[in-house]
Amino acid sequence: MSVHLADQDGMLLVAVLSHTDAVPDETVLASLASVPGTTSCGTDASDDGRRVWAVLSTDRPSTRTLGAPAV
Repeated sequence: MSVHLADQDGMLLVAVLSHTDAVPDETVLASLASVPGTTSCGTDASDDGRRVWAVLSTDRPSTRTLGAPAV
């Protein structure tokens, strides 16, 4: 397996290559899409084997505003 990182229009592109003819995991895209900051994701096959990729926002997540402390 190899992991590749790159800049894509100011966002982080993460690509993972299996280097084998692995059977696609049908749950991986839903799992990737649920990661906060994911703007797109996908999977396909290439000469290097199964490829999974995600584009992630590099913006800081907004902080939660907590209620006033109990007195």
